[in-house]
Amino acid sequence: MKENKKVIDEILDQFDFQKIKKVMDALNWKWSMGTESHVPDIPEIRKKSREMLWVLLHSKDRMIKTGGLVVEKDDDDTLELRFEAEAWNTWDSFSPDTKVTPVY
Repeated sequence: MKENKKVIDEILDQFDFQKIKKVMDALNWKWSMGTESHVPDIPEIRKKSREMLWVLLHSKDRMIKTGGLVVEKDDDDTLELRFEAEAWNTWDSFSPDTKVTPVY
């Protein structure tokens, strides 16, 4: 468990939260917090990132996304934290009635 904390701390220490805050301010990118919504401050972004990394480390999921933040885990448990303002992939090209069978 201590090793997991060290890995998460290293990711958070290296991640440029100031850059993310600038983007969120420029786009007026708000998060809903209870009954309010506001552009999160750096401690809020950092806290949410830590929570997401911790949850992902202890789950079978490979990716968690929320509020622009993305955490992803590879087969070897390598963790990645990133911020996405725009994304598109081939899944977006399927019509809503397409039946997709996940492969695990």
